[in-house]
Amino acid sequence: MNNKAAKFQEYLTANNITGFNHEEFSDEFHTVMFRSRIMIKGQEIPMAIILDDSIYRMIRIQLVSSVENTTEVVSYLNKLNAKYKSYKFYLTEQNNLILDSCIMGKDEDESEVIIAVLNNIIKQMQDEYSDLMHVVWSK
Repeated sequence: MNNKAAKFQEYLTANNITGFNHEEFSDEFHTVMFRSRIMIKGQEIPMAIILDDSIYRMIRIQLVSSVENTTEVVSYLNKLNAKYKSYKFYLTEQNNLILDSCIMGKDEDESEVIIAVLNNIIKQMQDEYSDLMHVVWSK
């Protein structure tokens, strides 16, 4: 397990934060993915915190699978991307709607910052989720 991931696991344990499973990858960056789910407007949403040997820490949330009305959704995502500085919304090649937040730093232990950003995302998504889903599900 890379140093950032080990420190994050220690932080989770020390602060009695549960609900995360981790998976280590055998890649050049020694990537570790901490998977969990967050609750937004009564919906369990899959998310992951991705930690590796680079200067980046990623929070990735899969908001919706297989968006159909991509033109309207992309237009709405552009408005959200202009509104929020610390994270971005996009559609994957499979039209999955993803929210990514990239936290940069050279300190090995950014655990508090990661959890603070995640909590901020959850709070702000509580405000945005209904409108976002209205656009996603409209035809």
